Amino acid sequence: MRLLVALRGEAFREGYQGSREASLNREPEWRVLHSVMVHILESAKRQGWSTSVVADVTVPGAYAEAFRRRVQAELKAVAVRTRTLAPTQLLSVLHTLEWALMVTTQDWQSLLLTRADLELKADIRLPPPTAHTCDLITPFETLDGWLVADTIVYLPWCRYDEMLSTLNRRARKRNESHDFHGLCHWMDGVKFFHEERYDANSNHDWNPMYRMVGRPEVSRAFIPEQLKRQHVVRRPRASHRFCHTQAPGACLSGCSRSKEPLRRALVADPAFNLSLRWPPNTPFNLTEWRLSHGHGASAAARLAAVGAI
Repeated sequence: MRLLVALRGEAFREGYQGSREASLNREPEWRVLHSVMVHILESAKRQGWSTSVVADVTVPGAYAEAFRRRVQAELKAVAVRTRTLAPTQLLSVLHTLEWALMVTTQDWQSLLLTRADLELKADIRLPPPTAHTCDLITPFETLDGWLVADTIVYLPWCRYDEMLSTLNRRARKRNESHDFHGLCHWMDGVKFFHEERYDANSNHDWNPMYRMVGRPEVSRAFIPEQLKRQHVVRRPRASHRFCHTQAPGACLSGCSRSKEPLRRALVADPAFNLSLRWPPNTPFNLTEWRLSHGHGASAAARLAAVGAI
């Protein structure tokens, strides 16, 4: 059973929430990649998974070549795309999920999506490869209990088309939040790597899974101290489960479905506008598409030699 690990978002990021500044120091980003290797790839292997890696990130131009080489050398990434920043977190997730489906040639059964600015602190405990779960898994509920941390998500293949459809519908809605925190209200079967609640931003609240590089991490005692000053005794960590966590509909039969129909549907969709278009009125050929975008076996070997993918 194979796990596809996909990095998304901004690399070399510095500053607080909303900042688009790039760090002059590469080392924090290299720590991110090392933590992915240790706490996802090596951990997943011990749990019985085979792994592949893709990276779909926004990188400052001066660092793009170094990032490609590093992620290929350290994580053995099979595809790397550097692109402009998506306007919202929701679109960042959607674009990466669409692209990851198109560029992977090896079959895989689940995807783990993680942001490129997270330095992981501990192994991520994945479902066993033989579990055949249909659950989506996110880090934890947010402190208010209404939302989920949108930084990491475990997505089984049997929920992939449902996820793409859900995100596409959300992206088309006006006057709606276009972050990814509301996932537990849009889809059923959302579970958590940690049962306690934390703020998704490690600059606001300590959590046991990750720290966001480029911004200071608050101490573990920060929230309890705030509550004490407000004369609130109980620590707000116990889950209230306002999220919709009922089991999803029967989907296990979908885990063995071919990925080709969904790939073809994406290319035929006018909303699939990620510069991955196939010429109109032309029969779609996935092998030719991959070669034309530098992801076929021979093209990949040539481009990897010069760090172009």
